[in-house]
Amino acid sequence: MSDRFLVICLIAGTLIAAALVGKGAYDYERFRALRDDGRVASATVRELQPAHNRRGREGRWLLRYSFETPEKKTVNASVRISKQQAEQMHTGQRIDVVYAPHDPATTALDVGQAWAVVTYDERLLIPYLAALMVLAWNGLDRYRRKHS
Repeated sequence: MSDRFLVICLIAGTLIAAALVGKGAYDYERFRALRDDGRVASATVRELQPAHNRRGREGRWLLRYSFETPEKKTVNASVRISKQQAEQMHTGQRIDVVYAPHDPATTALDVGQAWAVVTYDERLLIPYLAALMVLAWNGLDRYRRKHS
């Protein structure tokens, strides 16, 4: 790997890591809003379809639902769910969802699902940062050899 390519990889890797950390922080704030201030609403399932994924009907599903806040504001939202959860739902079904009262568009089926989004980010971020550390170590080692 050339020095120039290594520097480009380190810069790109750092930017991607910053974006992943930002996404993790954003998702954590959403989780906290739902956990601390969340209100339960009765929603109606509008649509249930396979999400765009490699496994088709065997993979994740997209659940679209709508509910009305106490202020009479209609909120349309969607979440990705597992095949097992999708098998238990159908269009027109009433389900309970949790939403943040200051931002009703922040919704989840339950607080546990919001936490799962945060932990998914962490499962992605940790190995990525490990790979970035290997690149950084490689770059530092090359720098030391050239300037010793």
